[in-house]
Amino acid sequence: MSAPYTFSTSDGGKTYTRQLYGFEALCLSFASEANGLFFFNGSASLHLPSVPAAEKLKDAIEASWIDLRYASPQIGCTTSFDKPSLAWTYTYDARTSQSALTAWANATIKWHDEEKTVLDHYADLADMHWDPATGVPGIILRVLPINKAEGKWLVCFQSPHTAVDGRGCLFFFDHFLTTLNRVLSSTTAVTSALEWGKETARLPAASVVLTGEFDAHAATPAVAPGPPPPGFVSPFSRTIEQSQLLLTRASSPQIPFFPPLVKNPDATSVCVTRKFNLSAQETAKFRAVCKLHGRTVTQAVDSAFAATMVEAALVSAPGHGEEHAQAVAGIYEQSTHWIDALSFKDQRPHFPQHSKFYGPEGSAPFATDGYDLAVDMGQLRKAVVLDKSTFTVKRDTSKEAFWDGVVVSYAEATSRQKGDHVSYIARETAKQSQLGAISTGPMIVRAGVSSSIGHVEALGTLADFTPAVATAAGKRVIVEELFTLVRSDIPLIMLLYWQYDGQLNFMFNTCRAYQTEKDMDTMSDTLKGWLLDLSA
Repeated sequence: MSAPYTFSTSDGGKTYTRQLYGFEALCLSFASEANGLFFFNGSASLHLPSVPAAEKLKDAIEASWIDLRYASPQIGCTTSFDKPSLAWTYTYDARTSQSALTAWANATIKWHDEEKTVLDHYADLADMHWDPATGVPGIILRVLPINKAEGKWLVCFQSPHTAVDGRGCLFFFDHFLTTLNRVLSSTTAVTSALEWGKETARLPAASVVLTGEFDAHAATPAVAPGPPPPGFVSPFSRTIEQSQLLLTRASSPQIPFFPPLVKNPDATSVCVTRKFNLSAQETAKFRAVCKLHGRTVTQAVDSAFAATMVEAALVSAPGHGEEHAQAVAGIYEQSTHWIDALSFKDQRPHFPQHSKFYGPEGSAPFATDGYDLAVDMGQLRKAVVLDKSTFTVKRDTSKEAFWDGVVVSYAEATSRQKGDHVSYIARETAKQSQLGAISTGPMIVRAGVSSSIGHVEALGTLADFTPAVATAAGKRVIVEELFTLVRSDIPLIMLLYWQYDGQLNFMFNTCRAYQTEKDMDTMSDTLKGWLLDLSA
């Protein structure tokens, strides 16, 4: 069964193809059929070591992009969809001449002329997407000026989420910027010594195939790895039929914390975002308190995210009228669980032969597992306490309420999502089964989506480009900040976070049609308040 999902050639090595499977295929279907849903934008704001002439910068970017294709050839793939068979296909054109590679670079590098702030560029990026079904490039490199006179640029890898995930993007940037730094300080061509044709050995199979167990388990009926979140029919962990069947077997009333949605009459664009950092000192204190309680940063942050969404819904509710406020208070009192509609896990460490990103057999740029979680609202009500008489909220960060309550519930939920290959293959098979029935209906709710991208330097990426290290080295590209945005025109609240240059970074994103600027400020400020209060 794995053969269709492994790259092969039938024309003597001119082109290579494989079909996509599971999450990677589902992301393409959402992008194609649901208005660019889950399009990925992974960006770095750069301060170049000097202000190169426009032509030199263009040549350096082009050379670095071509060099990255050699290291990770999947970025050279196009995507297409055969509707009768519901098959998504990657096609890699094995170009060997410099002119052919230059033509590919010219087609996939998009230069922007207007100088803007990073957040203004991001507002534009969120509105950009394409239909991946028609043989188009799987990923685009966008180069956007922040301040040309100061050598400040935003570089963005943009694609359907299929082409790269958050951690894959970090490895892309590390290789791309290493080459860019070398080219900007040298006159030596970097592409002339590359042995084109040999890079095809690094074209990776689908992640389920990389487990080495796909053939043994894909044909067996996919068993749901646990009960679905109460009241939520998720497209991410099991088939719709499995979710509906399990929900009918629930032994007690199951009510998710889904506050009533409020349409934003002032929405003029797709996404509304917020980004904040903890300082290096605040980050160190937060990590220390996590260690003190025997918890990972991910467990603590995701638990604080759950509390944040409950608190922010209550705090924002009166601004939308008395009727809405009472409805939110009612669902707060009655609900049984808070829902994380999609939580991510990197599967690359489970593929030993492909654990090194630019190893002999390559590594999958997208190797993300995704599943849903439910946190006990009984525990969340102990941490987020509503006084209905005054409609005020009290935050309880005590060991009993948060660490032994909310965090324990979150940890129990994650433990029910087994990480073994059989369970992963089952989840991927469930996602594959939905390609013919894409629907955003179950996701038109106010639930969470969380992604811990990780500790950037500890992953072995970008350590040479942090402001302190790069400045000390002199004449080196500096990565001032990293940004990640996933396009969404549905009301799920997405939180992506990572640590870079000693600081924890947090980026919120959701659909502007369901979230006002004021409410997004409340959401962002509330999470930061939780993190600082927990560290106090």
